[in-house]
Amino acid sequence: MAIGPVGGNSRFLVGQRDKSSSAAQASDDADEAARGQGVIDNSSEYASMSMLAASHVRRRGPTTDSKEEWTRFSERILDAQADEKILRVEGALNSKLMTRQQLHAFLLQYFTDPSDLLMVLAALIHRSRLKRKQLEQLEALREQLEAEDLDRSAQAGINIALVAKAFAQKMQQSAGNLRMLYREFLCYDGPAIYLYEQWAEEMVAQERENIIRYLARALACDLQALPLGNINVSEFGALFNRVSRLREMQSLDDTFRQRFSHTDFAFINQSGENMLSKLFISGIRGQENFNDSLLTFYSRQLGALSTDMRARFLQILIIAFSILPTGIFSSLEEREHFIDGLKENMSHFMEQELAMARRVLHDEEENIP
Repeated sequence: MAIGPVGGNSRFLVGQRDKSSSAAQASDDADEAARGQGVIDNSSEYASMSMLAASHVRRRGPTTDSKEEWTRFSERILDAQADEKILRVEGALNSKLMTRQQLHAFLLQYFTDPSDLLMVLAALIHRSRLKRKQLEQLEALREQLEAEDLDRSAQAGINIALVAKAFAQKMQQSAGNLRMLYREFLCYDGPAIYLYEQWAEEMVAQERENIIRYLARALACDLQALPLGNINVSEFGALFNRVSRLREMQSLDDTFRQRFSHTDFAFINQSGENMLSKLFISGIRGQENFNDSLLTFYSRQLGALSTDMRARFLQILIIAFSILPTGIFSSLEEREHFIDGLKENMSHFMEQELAMARRVLHDEEENIP
């Protein structure tokens, strides 16, 4: 299945409010993540990573305060109007007894997200302000939805709700969109390079870095929330490996782009940086249309420069790809074939430069009186 970045203008929506000190504490962890702290790079240490992230969820000791007990449920509901909606739902259910099927249809009018719906059911049951028969129907619906959650989509959304809220503040995205991004990441079964390529189409470098940090922290909290011996624990090794691979690509991409920022090509703007990232991706993928991508970059970013400057750019490009670890390419043969192709392009530019120099010299000789 394909996974895309948080799409459209929704990427820039901010509207989730903190409902307790837990969300504020989670925000502290997002501060650490934004500075690159608190995230273990080695994917084999994902168990330790989950212990680190446990503080996201269980920093409070046992309490008896009813308000805090209610907050324990409501803080994981990402619908901004959850409190008001729950009060309306309780009012309706107090006036009319509904069956499990009727309850499901009724609640979906207010809460369409499966994670929010499960937490709303838990909150309504915990508040215990409804008649016993109605509470029994709510409990039956909750058990049904949990049994139907075979892909853990709903449960995972609950486990990472506080993380999504904390990172939403830092990344200027809605917590609901970040929760959906995490679910899509869990379902994604393609190579990490395709995912990174898709992000490069939609996000600037800092956004990609933040997304990777968010996914690492969300995975850790999701894993920590699973009970010991849960069959789903075994899936997290591959998921952390994927995050590690994405982090490696992001780091190498940064190094690749910095090669140009420290030269005469530091004028390349943000749009050009994204195009450099696309060159990086198409190069390590060994795409046949790499030359087309390179020509597009020349026309948009280097069109006003001389052939000599374009040749210098290509020389830096060869160096930038040559110093990348061979493991980032699909194979050693593909890497050698790709770099040989760049060197052939370099020779072509040199021939163009020499031909131009000859024409200039010839014109000067003809103009000599």
